[in-house]
Amino acid sequence: EGWDGNPSVKRIKRRSLYLNFRGVSRRRRMGGKYSQEIFLILAALAEYSFIPVQVSTPIKAINKNIKTYDLIEQWKNNKDNDDNIDNRCEAKKVTNLLELLKKDMIKKHIQVYDYVAALQIANDMKNQINPETVTFLRFANARLLLDFNTMNQCMEKLPEYYKDVLFPIKNPEQRNIYEYALGLQIKLQKEEYADFVRAITPIVLDLCIMILENNTKIKISDYTSREKNGVENWDMNKLKNTPIGDVLQKEFYNKFKAGPVYSSNIVPLMRAFIKNGRLVKDAECIRNVEQKIRNIAAHEIVSITSEKIQKLTGNSPREIMQVIKNLIAYAGIDQKRKYWDSYDKMNELILKSMKNT
Repeated sequence: EGWDGNPSVKRIKRRSLYLNFRGVSRRRRMGGKYSQEIFLILAALAEYSFIPVQVSTPIKAINKNIKTYDLIEQWKNNKDNDDNIDNRCEAKKVTNLLELLKKDMIKKHIQVYDYVAALQIANDMKNQINPETVTFLRFANARLLLDFNTMNQCMEKLPEYYKDVLFPIKNPEQRNIYEYALGLQIKLQKEEYADFVRAITPIVLDLCIMILENNTKIKISDYTSREKNGVENWDMNKLKNTPIGDVLQKEFYNKFKAGPVYSSNIVPLMRAFIKNGRLVKDAECIRNVEQKIRNIAAHEIVSITSEKIQKLTGNSPREIMQVIKNLIAYAGIDQKRKYWDSYDKMNELILKSMKNT
């Protein structure tokens, strides 16, 4: 096997390797360099924990050259076997440059919300990094994936007082929507514009339904039927001869038929039954974004840039994100300005935990 594949080397990488380099003679050369210096360089660049140790002689001077060495006699008279003897071993402090480089890479990945890459590096250097940092990174990665089970598992290993930062919204239903919106904001900050516009539809539909039901006596489930696969479809029998059915038929020129509930169905109902003009305008704005560019991004191989979004919708990506934030407020979801910085606050906690390594 090669060096990296050697089982002994793999075990060393999971532990710390102590090397007595004091006994290596400076007069003995290896490849033209002094042996001691080579071991110090290894300690600075090794991928595993390589700790050089100096062991001084009992008399703090060079040992005498003994021609005949009686092992049993020497061991019997070895003062180091006494309980109260001073420890003659001293670990040489050497900064591991590779460790510093990896930690710096982790920090840079955290700053751009690339928790997958940061976690991969951290997992390779578990003995050289705070276990709390690894748990934080697992939490952050699961958070972007909306993997609440893993998030809860990680939270159990972290101090209780972190919960307010890591779970700013307590209500489970509201938290799902808010965390989804935070994920949209991260896509925007990373300039992943195609993913950003593709991901708008699910949250817009949920928000529009929530806003409609909060501002009127209308309950969408009264006019729908849920299939076995969980899809909610309009029920034409329940819509017949109702104000809701009349609005939908008028909007779609008497051709409205049973099918899944879409935001294109809900926005006309908001327009008809909600008096808040600004609210309705925001709902129409986000529906326009869906219509003008979301479908292009979802069904065509095409480049989506900030400029293209502005040209096709009349709104910049940041303006679209602000409209989504407005809709979240209209939906009655508890929000404070500091909550939108939740990922940055989380990153600060991760970076702080790295300082304790």
